[in-house]
Amino acid sequence: MLVPGGYVRLAWPDVLTNLTMVQAFLGVKPVDPVYWTLFAELRFYLLFAFVAWRGLTYRRVLLFCCLWGTAALTFDRFGFGAFGQFLMPEHCWFFIAGMAFYLMYRFRPTVVLWGVVLVSFAAAVPTARATWRVSVKNMDQWVPFWPVMAVLTVSFLAMALVATGRTNRITWRWLPVAGALTYPLYLLHQYIGWELVTYAEKHLLLHPWALLGGVLGLMLTAAYLVHRIIEEPAARWLKPRIQAGIEDAAGRAERARTADPKATRHVPQAALCPSVSSAPAPETVTPDSRGELLTAGAWSSPARGSDAPSPHSRTGPDRCARPHHHGGPRTV
Repeated sequence: MLVPGGYVRLAWPDVLTNLTMVQAFLGVKPVDPVYWTLFAELRFYLLFAFVAWRGLTYRRVLLFCCLWGTAALTFDRFGFGAFGQFLMPEHCWFFIAGMAFYLMYRFRPTVVLWGVVLVSFAAAVPTARATWRVSVKNMDQWVPFWPVMAVLTVSFLAMALVATGRTNRITWRWLPVAGALTYPLYLLHQYIGWELVTYAEKHLLLHPWALLGGVLGLMLTAAYLVHRIIEEPAARWLKPRIQAGIEDAAGRAERARTADPKATRHVPQAALCPSVSSAPAPETVTPDSRGELLTAGAWSSPARGSDAPSPHSRTGPDRCARPHHHGGPRTV
């Protein structure tokens, strides 16, 4: 609105629809082309909500990765309409690889997790190639495909280094700030940057590199202001209120469950201590290092190989010790 340019702006009803972040589902163009990723993120959150419904464990997350990839390939091959698109067969591999990398970081790398990452990398190549083909049409010169593969490879390698703890020694203070700026920069850079470049080319005599540096500086400054003036204050106000609402809903559900005698399940002592009985104990009662609940705290501040007990773990004299994969007994 501030910089006159040649790009067609959407009607106000379409702009308001964009505030829902599901404009693609409603058949409305995004106010900025890069916002297509928001709908991809929302679809992932909805899919992952089914996994988180009964509690996040290593096994459930790994199973979700495998089932999602298999279903995406199947629906992409045979169609099945809107539900197939909901599974994001073209983009799911980046989410699946991210979850596998996190499991490596939270626990330890395994052959299975590396297999999930490698399959995701290979399956992501066709999407990268399709995006490259579309992008080349919007350029005034030929750009080969190999730089795209280089960026994709470097991105996976960087995440692998983080997941295996190779970057733990890097503690530069400016990195968290730079990381915080990536999201507002993503929101602002494309259309606003194009408008600024178009305006400067017509009205200002600037060297291309000076123009690029100036626009980049302006975008980073704007991203910093959005982060400090909007994101941080909004997060301080929203986070405790959202968390309190979630905890209230969880508390009400727990009270309703315990108030119903039919919903209370008696767990025999033999199920709590598998050594007493040869029958395997239920995963949600006596999880080992792969079945322990990945609580909100564990996901937000992970520690590789951490043996910190879950807040849901049992206490008292009937606790059982089970060997942990890093060695030594583990209380479950």
